[in-house]
Amino acid sequence: MTNLSSISRHLRAVVLVALGLLIMLPGDLSGGLTDEITQTASAASKKKSKKKKSKKKRRSKKATRSKSKRKSSRKKRRSKKRRTPRPVVTTLYASPDGCEFIHRGKRGIIVSRDTAGVVRGMAPLTTMAYGGADYAAAINRYAGALAGDSVRLYMLIAPSQGEYYMPDRIGGRGSEARAIRNTAAMLDKAVTPILVDSIMRAHTDEEIYSRTDHHWSPRGGRYAAAELARAAGLPFLPDSHYRADTVHNYVGTMFMFSGDSAVSKAPEEFVWFEPIDTNYASTFVDYTINGGRAVSESAPHPAPFFRPYPDGSRAAYCTFMGGDYHAVKVTGLKGDPSRRLLIVKDSFGNALPSNLFGTFGEIHVLDFRYFPHNLVRYVRENGITDMVFVNCISIAFAPNTARRLNTMLTTADTDFGATGDTPPAPAGQTEETQSEDPADNTGENAEYADGPDEETEPEGEEPDGEEGKNK
Repeated sequence: MTNLSSISRHLRAVVLVALGLLIMLPGDLSGGLTDEITQTASAASKKKSKKKKSKKKRRSKKATRSKSKRKSSRKKRRSKKRRTPRPVVTTLYASPDGCEFIHRGKRGIIVSRDTAGVVRGMAPLTTMAYGGADYAAAINRYAGALAGDSVRLYMLIAPSQGEYYMPDRIGGRGSEARAIRNTAAMLDKAVTPILVDSIMRAHTDEEIYSRTDHHWSPRGGRYAAAELARAAGLPFLPDSHYRADTVHNYVGTMFMFSGDSAVSKAPEEFVWFEPIDTNYASTFVDYTINGGRAVSESAPHPAPFFRPYPDGSRAAYCTFMGGDYHAVKVTGLKGDPSRRLLIVKDSFGNALPSNLFGTFGEIHVLDFRYFPHNLVRYVRENGITDMVFVNCISIAFAPNTARRLNTMLTTADTDFGATGDTPPAPAGQTEETQSEDPADNTGENAEYADGPDEETEPEGEEPDGEEGKNK
């Protein structure tokens, strides 16, 4: 810059001197010299401009290279971070003797071992105190729609395992019971809440929840069914009318959901109950599921209600009806022939129907996530006298649940099943999935699942015996 500035000053001085001399020259000579001087000045100016542009270009290239290097460096650092695996399981507490521990696994799932060596996997307690307002409002709409049909309505929200077994160091016990009571207080007078907290709390020394699964156990479901029978004013068959069957070495969904090997190393017994003196017939309509919703349905056909699984099977909870992708009707029961029960449920409701075979004369079971028809029409066409909504708390409080219940109340029915035609998507609904993080059971991303992830029967596992042919 100093050299250019100096040259520029000298050039201007030369031009001024030359112009002064021109004044003293004759006209014909001064004109020629003026042109020559002007051209010289113009060339010098262009050369200066070219040098400036060249320097600017070099600076720009240097800045671009520097920016590119910084960007590349950031990418390398991010890539390095990705390559560094984060621990799937973190230890929140370990006793000095190593007997007790509390882990946090994937999706925030808590895995604990107590002083007795009992290992449990539990979803974290994240329930909002008034998170069931939309759910209660949706059920109240059914009370209004069925006001002239003499249908008894009930609501049963199942607490999660953590409500009763979450370690004190984590806290939160009691929050779900309060939230369920708050929801019950919002119900129409025509809807009877089935509050199971007291009976569950009275039996926490029993296996009322599966330690390695996100469902309650068949025993816990049996206690809940007893409360429903009591609210309905009907008898309930005692244990002597049931035979206990056992799946040994059962490890449920919590190992897959948490990623904690402590769960897989603590298998349990899955004990379920089958009535021994009840002659019944069960009729199934099977749904074909695509994108989380039914796109076709089979014709009604007979199939076994129970689908036994072998020891070690991860799918033992599918013993009841083979899972969720069905509408089921059970007839010929020994209960009150004038009472027909409809259970509208998620998979927590699967453990209830068989415990009520001596209570109602007929039982219908529909999964609200997949039933594609108008629910009020179904109630009327099948002469339903009692209707209960059974959902685990994470599903009951998920916004999409109330929306789905509202859709089934108003949707125009379509008999698409036998022909295989695809039904229209419910108004205002997106395609549902069976995936939900239990730590986010009130968010917009909470879809229609009962636990942290897909809870249907694992691929490649078939039930024992002839029942497997009906799947």
